[in-house]
Amino acid sequence: MNIDQKLESLKRIKRVEPPAFLFTRIMEQVKPKPQAPLTWRLAFAGVSIAIFCINAFILFNSSDSKDNISVEVIVNTMELSTLNDLYHE
Repeated sequence: MNIDQKLESLKRIKRVEPPAFLFTRIMEQVKPKPQAPLTWRLAFAGVSIAIFCINAFILFNSSDSKDNISVEVIVNTMELSTLNDLYHE
């Protein structure tokens, strides 16, 4: 079949009638769902603000000074090698 024959076959397609009340059924499914009750929304907002405040408090009150424990102290305590030698030659 060449292109012209395929295009001609498309002209024979007839319009299909939609089922009754199709638009009504579609609009029923698309209709917005009811919102959560006001008490739930306020509770969610309150908990979110409380978590944010706790995080901010921890962030600003954490000590900026480093402990005296450094990587070298940990390596020496665990008796690890600080050299990259695979073989002790």
